[in-house]
Amino acid sequence: MTNDGWMHLSKDGMATNPDPITGGIIDSEIVSGKWFVIPNNNDLLPGDGFASKDDAFAFLNDQIAKLNLEPEMAEEFRPR
Repeated sequence: MTNDGWMHLSKDGMATNPDPITGGIIDSEIVSGKWFVIPNNNDLLPGDGFASKDDAFAFLNDQIAKLNLEPEMAEEFRPR
């Protein structure tokens, strides 16, 4: 399953995107089930402890929006 450059292992599984600016890894911890974000771009902050995959994508989108990208690049990167 792919959308906007993101590949998903499954609907509720890990998502990856190789884009060096807006990509990264979104996955959940095995024990706690909490979601985390590891961005490819060193200018973006990693995050963890998210209750859902959607929350992790929202965090990443907020980080991307702070990069002051061109308007077409700053749109939502979360798959729908």
